[in-house]
Amino acid sequence: MVTAMKNFLKFKTGESPDVRKFGEEYYLREAKIWRPFRICGVFSIAIALPLVLASILNDNWVYGEGFRNGMWNKCFQMTNASVSPICIDSTVQRWQNAVIGLMIFSASFGFIASILAVCGVCTSPLPKKIYYFHSSGEIFLVCAISTGAALIIYPVAMESNDSSSSHQYGPGYGLGWGSAFFFLAAAFCMSLDDLVRESLPYVILLLFTPCLADNSATVPMTKTHAWSGNFEGHFILPITHGDLIGWEAIITFNIPVTNIQQYVGTVKRTSSDNKIILLVNRPDKGIVKQGNSLDIQIGGRYTGSTQPTATADIVDLSFDSQVVPTVVDADATKYNYDEVLMKSIMFYEAQRSGKLPANNRIPWRGDSALHDQGDNGEDLTGGWYDAGDHVKFGFPMAASTTLLAWGLLEYKDAYEKSGQLEYMYDCIRWPLEWMLKCHTGPNELYVQVGDGGQDHGFWGRPEDMTMSRPAFKITASRPGSDIAAEYAAAFAVSYLVFKEKDPAFATKMLTHAKQLYDFAVHHKARYSDSVNQAAAYYRSDKYEDELTWGAAWLYRVTNDTKYLNWAEQFYITGPDWGQSWDDKYSGNMILLYNMTGKDIYKNDIEATFNDWMPGGSIPYSPKGMAFRSQWGALRYTSNMAFMALLAADVGIHPDEYRHWARTQIGYALGDSGRSFVVGFGTNPPKRPHHRSSSCPSRPSPCSFADQQQPGPNPHTLYGALVGGPNGNDQYTDDRKDYVSNEVACDYNAGFQSAVAGLKHLKL
Repeated sequence: MVTAMKNFLKFKTGESPDVRKFGEEYYLREAKIWRPFRICGVFSIAIALPLVLASILNDNWVYGEGFRNGMWNKCFQMTNASVSPICIDSTVQRWQNAVIGLMIFSASFGFIASILAVCGVCTSPLPKKIYYFHSSGEIFLVCAISTGAALIIYPVAMESNDSSSSHQYGPGYGLGWGSAFFFLAAAFCMSLDDLVRESLPYVILLLFTPCLADNSATVPMTKTHAWSGNFEGHFILPITHGDLIGWEAIITFNIPVTNIQQYVGTVKRTSSDNKIILLVNRPDKGIVKQGNSLDIQIGGRYTGSTQPTATADIVDLSFDSQVVPTVVDADATKYNYDEVLMKSIMFYEAQRSGKLPANNRIPWRGDSALHDQGDNGEDLTGGWYDAGDHVKFGFPMAASTTLLAWGLLEYKDAYEKSGQLEYMYDCIRWPLEWMLKCHTGPNELYVQVGDGGQDHGFWGRPEDMTMSRPAFKITASRPGSDIAAEYAAAFAVSYLVFKEKDPAFATKMLTHAKQLYDFAVHHKARYSDSVNQAAAYYRSDKYEDELTWGAAWLYRVTNDTKYLNWAEQFYITGPDWGQSWDDKYSGNMILLYNMTGKDIYKNDIEATFNDWMPGGSIPYSPKGMAFRSQWGALRYTSNMAFMALLAADVGIHPDEYRHWARTQIGYALGDSGRSFVVGFGTNPPKRPHHRSSSCPSRPSPCSFADQQQPGPNPHTLYGALVGGPNGNDQYTDDRKDYVSNEVACDYNAGFQSAVAGLKHLKL
């Protein structure tokens, strides 16, 4: 219904990088979308006036005798049954029909306005809530009060109040007074413009504090001083609902003012009559701690003898309007796996680069990096931003896509039962489409967009990026077997996922997978030796594991023995360090054992998990986390939990491995006493090291000041798995600690697939 209403009114969001259309257009007296409602209100008043006059002047119509029936009847039976019914003449009938139509008309618009108010309040940030409340509330009051008065007075007046009375009120009496009430209510409500506008934020805060809980309010200009056509004053707002991270102020003066001077904001818009100013905080002036006050000192010039007065509608931009659906735990498990899957997919949606789709569910994200291109102008828009930054690193993106697609392939029923299947298809298709763009020739593959140094020197939204974003590729002369084979693996497993849903897309991916694997196997090198810009961030250790990985997946898809031969040729035996973006050995063991049944692969799986299980070589935290490495500790144990579930599925120690996987995922979800998934469970992280979610809502600017501020991120990065605690279960929710609080696409990949596997076991 909300979407339908917004489409009906043709609302637009994100049209300007500086000023949002909602709220601003109203405050600048440009709310054209509400003009039809106001016109209808005036039209109703125009009808009401002659009705009032006609009712007062026509006494015979105003008074009747003994009318008993309701307003829908044209004839009325007198109390004395021996008297024939009295029918009102055609002229009166026309008046009656007009008023009935007017009441239906008025009630309908009142109903629509009330629906719009509810939809707007439930789906919009505070500036939009104020806008919805004022505009729709104004019309609703006009319609509801007038309709109510007519509905009450009109039928009562037409009924016989006393069956023994010889003189009763007639229909004109009700019509006249009902119309009079309509006119008075309309006139009263239409005169409330300033009162409603100035008091409404307080009303909203009073009624909706549980859901808003922000610092938005309307404050008057105080401490004013005027001299010789100059003035100065202060707008002071106490900060009582958490830290203020960003703000905008719509300042309305009673007279025109010019030469505005102030030092805490940037003037974004001034009305043509110089009475209204839209002010947005400067990058270093947006943060005010709770318990302190925001003080907007302003000055300027005016003409005439009347000194300026003003009010400022200050909007807290520290919050957004995102509403996440409540997910019922259909499986009655300790943790709601359906909710985890939904929110993890939403994390990937928050990482999207490029032109966002119409069904974007992340309201604080917009189109970004629309000019990403290759050396010859190839379109490289799309894909995922890697982590808390805005570089698109192809190696971890492809590795994440492979694990996510594998989880969907094996545990499709989990996504179906959780209601997330279509979202999951969209989730992995987003990076796959980008990866296809990157393969611009048989032996040419783009593997990175964006320079890590420049990117990490910017703390802000991806929508606001202005730095250059170079693209880097591998070729036959500067090859990268590891990343080419990883792309091939992602395409191959995704072929199996999409072959029935979208055969053309699946076939296209398989074609690219074969070409890329040929490129990888015939031009051997580590990609990070060819692309220095990737080496500082995602340096590859070996390429043999990816050559096995890509070949194993192609063998599973094609049953062509040449791929099996390559997979076994490049296989390196022994226990695995742990599945990751750079390490595919665990996955290789499971794939090859499942396809060949050879003991060598089974033995390596068992040796690997002997190391990972309690009593093995990998240490455990006091509360039970297998601690492989400090940087992103939870990703490694989550990846291996996914591997354990897959190994159990092929018959290797199923009870033991599934139990262990459940303990490791349980640790991330809350068994340690807290959740490490943003927006889920008990005491989840609120300060992930993530640029765009740390920024206030637009149009407030974002800078390193937002990285340093100690409060929660203004936007909840639902579903993101943070790096996690150290080996002693110690964890601090601190945005500046990127080791423990970084989020990344590869962190969630194995984790989400493991959750899908645990959900699958409950079906």
